[in-house]
Amino acid sequence: MEATACVKAVVSAANHYNNNPSESNLVQLQRHLDVLISFTNKGVPLKFFDPKQLLPTECLSHLVNMLNDPQTKPTLAHKTMILLNNLVQDSEIRENLHSVFSLTSSLAVFLRSHTTSPADVITVQCADLLQRLTYNSRMSYQENYTEDLIHFVAKHVQGKETDLTQPCLGLLANLCRHNFSVQTHVKNMECIKPVYKALMKFLLHENLTTVVFSLSTLASLCLHEELGEKLFNPKNVHQTFQVIFNIIVNGNTGMTRSYAADLFIDLVKNTKIQNSLVTYNYLETCLSQVLGLLSSSDVHSVSKILEMLIAFCSVHTIRNMICRLFLGSPALQSHDPKTSTPAHSKRLLQKNMTDPFIAVVQWAKQTADVFDNTALLAVDLLKEIYEEVIDTGISTQLSPRADLVLPMVTEVMMSPVSKEDGSMKPRCQKIVKVIELLLVLCGEDSTKAYVAESIDAKTCSQLIEYQINHNRIAVNFNRSQADLDAWSESGADIVLNTMELMLQTKRYIPNMDAVFNSLLQDSRLVPFLAYGMTSDSRESVQIALRMVAVGSKLQEFPCVILGDTIAASNAKKQERLRDQDEGRLDTAPQYSRTTLQLYDKENVPLHKNPVKPSRRPLSETVDDTSVQLLIDKMETGMELKDARASEIIDVYQHKLQSLETKENHLQDLLEAKALALSQADRLILQYRCRRAQSEAEAHKLRSLLQESTKRSEEYREQLNEMMLDREKLQDEMELMMHENKRLEVIADEHKELTQTFTEQTQRLENTQRSLATLKQEHKTMSEMHEMLRRHNETLKQQHDVASEQLVELEEERKNMSRQMKEKEGKVQELSRSQQKQTDKLKKLEKESNDLEAALDKLRNELAKTEKTKKELQYQVNSLEVVCRQHETDIREKDTLITNQKSEIDKHNELATLIHTITGKTLPAT
Repeated sequence: MEATACVKAVVSAANHYNNNPSESNLVQLQRHLDVLISFTNKGVPLKFFDPKQLLPTECLSHLVNMLNDPQTKPTLAHKTMILLNNLVQDSEIRENLHSVFSLTSSLAVFLRSHTTSPADVITVQCADLLQRLTYNSRMSYQENYTEDLIHFVAKHVQGKETDLTQPCLGLLANLCRHNFSVQTHVKNMECIKPVYKALMKFLLHENLTTVVFSLSTLASLCLHEELGEKLFNPKNVHQTFQVIFNIIVNGNTGMTRSYAADLFIDLVKNTKIQNSLVTYNYLETCLSQVLGLLSSSDVHSVSKILEMLIAFCSVHTIRNMICRLFLGSPALQSHDPKTSTPAHSKRLLQKNMTDPFIAVVQWAKQTADVFDNTALLAVDLLKEIYEEVIDTGISTQLSPRADLVLPMVTEVMMSPVSKEDGSMKPRCQKIVKVIELLLVLCGEDSTKAYVAESIDAKTCSQLIEYQINHNRIAVNFNRSQADLDAWSESGADIVLNTMELMLQTKRYIPNMDAVFNSLLQDSRLVPFLAYGMTSDSRESVQIALRMVAVGSKLQEFPCVILGDTIAASNAKKQERLRDQDEGRLDTAPQYSRTTLQLYDKENVPLHKNPVKPSRRPLSETVDDTSVQLLIDKMETGMELKDARASEIIDVYQHKLQSLETKENHLQDLLEAKALALSQADRLILQYRCRRAQSEAEAHKLRSLLQESTKRSEEYREQLNEMMLDREKLQDEMELMMHENKRLEVIADEHKELTQTFTEQTQRLENTQRSLATLKQEHKTMSEMHEMLRRHNETLKQQHDVASEQLVELEEERKNMSRQMKEKEGKVQELSRSQQKQTDKLKKLEKESNDLEAALDKLRNELAKTEKTKKELQYQVNSLEVVCRQHETDIREKDTLITNQKSEIDKHNELATLIHTITGKTLPAT
C-alpha cells in the first residue's frame, strides 16, 4: 500500500468510526493507524504528508479530534499519540500542529484530565509528545492552559523521579526558552526554591538528556541572576562548557544533541560567556571532536551542529579557530589546488569522507527539500569559513581548496527546477546562498579566477530567464503577499545576486559583459530592481542601487519604467495602509480579502472607455493612458515618429503578459473558491455533528439541573439545622474564649520561663564545653611535661658517662706527657754527647722537632676535647678514634726512638773504639 493510500484509508476509517463508533470500526481504524505508523517511522521522509494538501490536513484534523474527545478509548489514544510522535519529527508538520490545529492545548487538557494516574503509559506518552511538539515553538502565556501546564510540570520536576520526570524537564525547558512571560511566572512561584534544588540535583544525573534539560532550564531562568552568576561564573563555566561538549559528542539521541547545541547558541549570545569560551583551554580539542560528528551523525544532529558552529562564528577568535580546523587537515593541504584536476578532486572527496571540510561539502551538495535546512546551513558555514579566509588573509598559510567547493556550486546552479514541484522555495533559497558564497569567493583575486573557470554566461542568463518567465513578481510587482508564490521573493533574490555575480566576473568570463548589459536594458528586469530597492533587506537595496548605477550609463536602460514601478509600489503601500486604518480588511473573511485584493489589482479594462474602480493604482492609470495613446497613433497613422518601435513592442508584450497572468489568477481564484466551498461543506458537516453532541450535552445538563434543584432543597433543610447548631456553638465558643485567654496568659509565662531555661541551658553547655577543652589541654601539657622530664634524665646520664670518659682520657694524656718529657731529656743528653757527629745529630734534631709538632697537635686536640664536654656519645667515639690514631703514632715514635737508641749505642761504641784507638796512638807519639 502506498503512503497516500494509507492516509486516505485512515481518513475513511476515522469518518466511519465518528459516524458509528462500533467495535468493528474501532478495530479497522486501529489497523490503518498501525500501517500509517510503520510508514512514518523515524528516518523515513515525510514529504508525502504535506500539511498544505487537503488529505493530510483532514487526517491531522481527525487525529486531533480523537484526543479532544473524552470518550476516546485508551488504546486508540495511545496509537494516535505514537503516530503524532512520528509526525512531529518534521518541522513543518510540527509547526502546523502547534499553530493551526492547536494540538498543544489538546494535549495539555488531556494531560490535566489524567493527573490521577501519572505513571500511566498514556500520560508519559502524552508528556513526551507535548515536549517534542513544543520544541522551538513559542508558547503564549495568555492561553488558558499555560499556567496549569507550568504547575503540572513543576510538581513532577520537584517530586520523586518517575518516567514522567524527564519529559517534564524537557517541557519546562521548552516553555522557559525565549519566553519572558513564562520565565517571570516560574520565578514568582512559591515552589521555585525546591524547583531550583531539583534542577541542581539533576545536573549530576547519569542520563545526559536529563542533564541537558536541567542545564537549559537553569540558563533560561537564572542566567542574569545571582544563581546564574554562581553557576556560570569564570570558575565554573569551563566545567559547564566541558559538560555540554561531552553531551554533544557522546549524546545517544539526536534530541539530546539538539538541546545541547541550542544551549550553546543561547549562551554564546552573552558577552561574558563569549570571553570565557575564548579563554577555554580545551576549546580547540572539543571543536575538533564536534567537527568529527559531521561525517558520522544523522541529519538532524548535523543540522544542529552546523547551526551551533555558525553561532560560534559570531565570535571572531573562535571563527578563526574553526576555519583553521576545517582547512588545516593534512588531506586538504597535501595537494596543491592549482595542479589538481577535477578527477583528482573527486577522488579526494570520495577518499576522505570523514574529513570535516569534505563532510560539509557533501552535506551542501544534498538537495534542500530532502534534507530540510541542513544543506542551507552547510552553505552558510562554508560562507563563514571563506569570509574568514579572505578577511584575515590566511589563504597564504592554508589552501582554501575552492576546487572542492565550486563543483558543488555549479551543480546547484545548473540543477533543473520545476514550478509544479512543491520544493521550489527551499531550492531557490539554496541557489541564493550558493550565489552569495560565490560572491564571497570573488573577494580575492586567486579564488575569483576559480569562480570564473567554473561558471559561464549561459548558466547565469538561464537562472534569470527562468525567474523572468515564471516568477509572479516579474509579471505584476504591485500585488499583495497573498497573491505571490511562496518562492517568489527567493526567486527575486536569485535575480539580484546573479546580476551582482555577473558584475564582478564580467571581465574574467567571455561574453559575460554583453549578456550583463543586455539584461540591464531588458524592461522585464525592472520589477526585480524595484523589488530590491523597496525591500527591507539592506543587501538587496545595495545590489539594486549598484545595478541602477551601472545601468544608468547605458543608452536603453528603462529608467522611466523603473520609476513608474517604484511609484506604483509606493502608492499601493499607501492604499494598504488606508485600508488597514479604515478596518475594512480586518472585518472581512479571509477569502473575501483575497478576492478584494485581486479585484483591485487585476481587473484592468481592455476597451477604450472603461468603468474605473473607485481606487486604482496610479501606475496602472498612467500605463493605460500611454498604451491608449499609442493605439490612437497607430490607427490614425500620425505622429509615429514620436515613439520607438521597440518601445511599442515592449509595452504590448508587457501588457499581453499582464493579461495572461490575470487570466491565470482568475482561474486560481475560481479554484480557491471551489476549495473554499468544499471546506465550507466539511465545516457544515462538522457543525452538525457538534450540534448533535451539544444537544446531548444540553439534555445531560437539564437532568443535572433537576438533580441539583432537589439537592438544594435538602441542603436548605440541613442549613437550618446547622444554624441552630451554630448558635449553640457560639455560646460554647464564648466560654472557650475566656478559657483561651487564661491559657494564653499561662502560655506567655511558660514561654518566658522556657526562654530563660533555654538561655541557662546554652550557658551551661558553653561552660561544659570550655571545661572539657581545658581538661584536654591540661592532660596534653602533663604528658608533654613527663616526656621532657624523661628526656632530661636521659641527657644527664649521657653527660655523666661522657664526663667519666673525658677524665680517663685526661689521665692518659698526662701519663703520655710525662713519658714524652722523660724521653726529651734523654734525647737532649744524647745530643750533647754526640757533638762531633753534628751532621747526623742535626737530622735527629729535625726528627725530634717533627715529633714535638705532632705532640703539639695532640695537645691541641686534647684541648678541643675539653671544650666539647657537653656533646653526645658520638663525639666521644670520634675522640677515641683520634686517641687510637695518636697511640699508633706514639708507638711508631717509640719504635723510632728505640731505633735511634740502637744507633746511638752503635755510635757510642764507635766513639769508644775511636777513643781507644786514639788513646793508644797518642802515647806513641
